[in-house]
Amino acid sequence: MGLGKTLETIAFIKSLNVKKPILIVAPTSLIFNLMNEYEKISENEKIVPLYGSSQARKNLIHSIKQDEKISYITSYDSLRNDIEEYKDVQFDLVVLNEGQFIKNTQAKKTQNVKRINALHKIVLTGTPIENSVLDFWSIFDFLMPNYLPALDDFKSYSENDPEYLKTSKRVLRHLS
Repeated sequence: MGLGKTLETIAFIKSLNVKKPILIVAPTSLIFNLMNEYEKISENEKIVPLYGSSQARKNLIHSIKQDEKISYITSYDSLRNDIEEYKDVQFDLVVLNEGQFIKNTQAKKTQNVKRINALHKIVLTGTPIENSVLDFWSIFDFLMPNYLPALDDFKSYSENDPEYLKTSKRVLRHLS
């Protein structure tokens, strides 16, 4: 996440008047940078890293209060490994940083991110399509399930098919 998206996201979270936890999912390499920026900009807001050993993360997840606005940050890999611990947690907001990490619909990290219980969802990415429009389908399946055609139907479109082109244009129109 570049500094622009970081600042915008932190300002947005800070502006929320909610009484539920917030979850930020980011690549491991960005967790502490994001926390540092968060603490600089939003000194009165709490951010807790769900980081460390499996047992440490489990303890932190089980200590999440359902009636308090605290931001938690974890990595995609930790979330993949800890998904069962989140089953009783409802977040007000989940933010996926570097959303292209969920482009592979078959990957465990993608499937598990989609299992997080959140009232609202945001995906931040500068690269929504790395390989094909299917990357974008996976991101939208997280954000707005059933908005786009089912994956098999979406895959069946060919680039020469007018319906594929209409769908692609509709997807890209929502990007801007």
